[in-house]
Amino acid sequence: MIKLVLRLGILAAVVLAVGGYCSTASAQESIAAPSTLAIHTAYAYHDILGNGDGSVAVLVRYAIDYADDDLPSSSIDELLAVQLSAAAPVVSAQPFPYVRQGFGQGVVGFFIPAPDDIEADTDLTVSLFFFPGGITGADPRETSVLWRTRTVFESDLIDALRTVQRSPAWVAAAAEVIDGEGNLTASGQSYAASAIPYVSTLAPGLYSQVLHDVTVRRAEIGDTYAQELQNTGGSARWRTQFNSTAEWLGQPVIMITTIATLILGLIAAYFFQKISGSQLTTLPVIALALAGGALVGWVHLAFIGVLGFAGLLIVAFVVILKRAS
Repeated sequence: MIKLVLRLGILAAVVLAVGGYCSTASAQESIAAPSTLAIHTAYAYHDILGNGDGSVAVLVRYAIDYADDDLPSSSIDELLAVQLSAAAPVVSAQPFPYVRQGFGQGVVGFFIPAPDDIEADTDLTVSLFFFPGGITGADPRETSVLWRTRTVFESDLIDALRTVQRSPAWVAAAAEVIDGEGNLTASGQSYAASAIPYVSTLAPGLYSQVLHDVTVRRAEIGDTYAQELQNTGGSARWRTQFNSTAEWLGQPVIMITTIATLILGLIAAYFFQKISGSQLTTLPVIALALAGGALVGWVHLAFIGVLGFAGLLIVAFVVILKRAS
């Protein structure tokens, strides 16, 4: 019986490993270059804070898009970054996926506090950096940065966002970031804050009005957060493996980790049985494995409760039979 259980455990381990490999391999398939790929504007603003410290802001408007049938499953911030190259070390910023997973037009910004080697006439360039294992064969579109006076930063940002809002992807999503009077909407303030570091400090005039059109929704009651807590055990590598395997099998992550804990417990019980020469060590070893799994979040507490209740019933049944005999 023990050998049969061990063979089933080994078979399950092979299925888990193959499932994780297949799902990981499919996730690393390369993605073709975008059909639309351009950096439309790249502006730099020296002494953006106006206090003489020489801080620099850079505002970039880009267009990176695919046809609907070719749209990647990953969002844009998972596939690429915008890099600013200067005499100082390269700085990068990731586009914010606001509509259409971030594809289409958008803005991204940089803020460099008091750099020592960037003046108002320093040659700067921006380019696209594609993360390894994602988009392949795409042109980085290196573009020279145009210096502008800091006093036009707010108007340049409004113009860029107005152009973005009129693009097809944003129109289709009915995303409004600029209102009819040329001011940022609540959504526009949120998007700009996500795309440009410290934008409320760089453009305080755009954030002086009170936020409006705030959408309030009733929170849905559920156990999503509890499930997340149960799935946090182990290292990041193990969590990635369990998540990949669960997605491949279409099962909850907690079920995969429970099966893995049972397999480890059976293997440990087998070796303890070989060492001690007694089969009485099997159940205690498996029980310890399950208890340890529950402590690190690998085993569902309800499963432990069911096993404990079943154990009590068995003990009670044995005691009753013993007294009856």
